[in-house]
Amino acid sequence: MSVYDQYHKRQYEQPYRSISLINFTMKHITYNKIYRCLDVGCGAGANIFHISKKIPFFRFEGLDIREDLIEFAKKMQPEINFHCADFLTFNVSEKYDIIIAIQFIPSVPFDLRDFIIKANELAKEYIILTGLFSEGWLEQHTIAYDLKENWEGMYKIYSLERLKEIVAHVIPNSTIFIEPFNIDIELPKKSNQFGTYTVKMQDGNLLQISGYMLMPWYNILIKKEI
Repeated sequence: MSVYDQYHKRQYEQPYRSISLINFTMKHITYNKIYRCLDVGCGAGANIFHISKKIPFFRFEGLDIREDLIEFAKKMQPEINFHCADFLTFNVSEKYDIIIAIQFIPSVPFDLRDFIIKANELAKEYIILTGLFSEGWLEQHTIAYDLKENWEGMYKIYSLERLKEIVAHVIPNSTIFIEPFNIDIELPKKSNQFGTYTVKMQDGNLLQISGYMLMPWYNILIKKEI
């Protein structure tokens, strides 16, 4: 089993800090009804498992292109409707209230604009995502290789300024909320393995590093005017 697969399946036992966007989400969503949600790039479904416990008025479905992870998700959560499909070609007869994409956009081959356009097509009210972003106009796209595990992965750091520009053009009647994700636990560096660890800076904040790359994670919520 690859390191990537282990990451997805370990999440059921111990939720990762990536689902800390729960508090961020709760600050910006009116929770007076049941929301129909699609988790894009859901992997093995663990984020759905944990978020559903904290936000019971979210009714989830999951979407991922990897059949093996979707089959695992179905075994773990048979009550959830999981779809094995390509996000850009995925279509439904009725829009979802919310599209959620956790750590999805940094690792897919298509551009941030393509994601926003498709998410806008599928979402009635909200688009929620976590991603790697710079505060200016700089972007960096990196391919990482783990030669021992025979694994490679894409890491895209997008520009927050370009994100705002894209959203303003694609979803003109919308409000965007942006919050940096500050991790609150120290993660040790694992020898000879690819994975996220933290380094404490002089101001006491923790800097996330994966392999040899900085991980500037942000929580993003786009509220559409309906």
